[in-house]
Amino acid sequence: FLILDEISNLHRFLPGLSWSGVTILPRYAYNDRPVGFMLERWWFEVFGFHYRPQLLCLLSIHFANLLLGFFLMRRMGASALASLGALCAFATLSTTAQTVTYLGAIFDVLCLFLMLASTLAFLSKKPGTAALSAVLFFLALRTKEFAIVLPVLLLAIAYYEKSLRRLWIHLSIWAVFLIQYALLIRRMIPSTPAGNPYTIHADPRTILTSFLYFTSLIFHEEAHPRRAAVILLLVVAIAAYAIFRRRGWILWTLAAYAHTLLPVAIIPGNRAQFYVYAPAMFLLFAAALTLEDLIALSTANQRERWNTVAAATALVLLSVVLFQKGPYFKNRVAFTLF
Repeated sequence: FLILDEISNLHRFLPGLSWSGVTILPRYAYNDRPVGFMLERWWFEVFGFHYRPQLLCLLSIHFANLLLGFFLMRRMGASALASLGALCAFATLSTTAQTVTYLGAIFDVLCLFLMLASTLAFLSKKPGTAALSAVLFFLALRTKEFAIVLPVLLLAIAYYEKSLRRLWIHLSIWAVFLIQYALLIRRMIPSTPAGNPYTIHADPRTILTSFLYFTSLIFHEEAHPRRAAVILLLVVAIAAYAIFRRRGWILWTLAAYAHTLLPVAIIPGNRAQFYVYAPAMFLLFAAALTLEDLIALSTANQRERWNTVAAATALVLLSVVLFQKGPYFKNRVAFTLF
């Protein structure tokens, strides 16, 4: 059955699904997401209050994210085994499971799909793919706000591949939306009542605290502050390693993790598990790329390298199975169901 936002999201189109009220630019700084709202309402028009078929639609988008993530990892030079290991770990996180089984999180799942598709289209050199990438970026922007960071990531790719000219449509859209959001946020801040969970606090301490919490949430250590600090330090260590080894794609995936997390890091009053859906994928990509680079550094023999990667992937899959049988995952399942 439908609950919470799964129900409240439907009121956006009370008379029925239509284009009325849908605008090109956002009219509100938060929760102005017509693409996601329209898709969720369309599912309701087709399936009514039947949860299972709507869930299958959401899971289909999630599965598409896994496929696009695999293609992106391969494009970054990761082996098929390392790519599968990272994606298997991502797909079986409790936060991922909670996100992709909650229709109210359609915005996070669909926005990641559009961002991955836009990135892969931009990486392609075929005619028209730059324009297609820009269209997908625009749709992502109208799906959830964290897509605003995508041009920064594409700019890094364009700079290293010397293809900055292909980015002009993205940057034009980006500039318009940045100005619009700046005006909306300027109006929103003084009108937000005290104690509102969506109050913005864009100070370094709040951002660091949020990163500490969300990063530990990905690895299910949010209840242990010391372990959480160690995890964040490991992320910093991966960044330092990537800089030292000049591994651009590792730095890119870490930047993607940080940038997709930043928009929610400045809203400390609301820390939902759905917010780490996209950042978790990019962070696990960084971990997989780093691990594979370390394996390549330790052995020059191709066969030994493949065997080591295979063993590491098997270990990851085994840890995933053991984790799902453990109390933390079962408690999360119980919390979601009841």
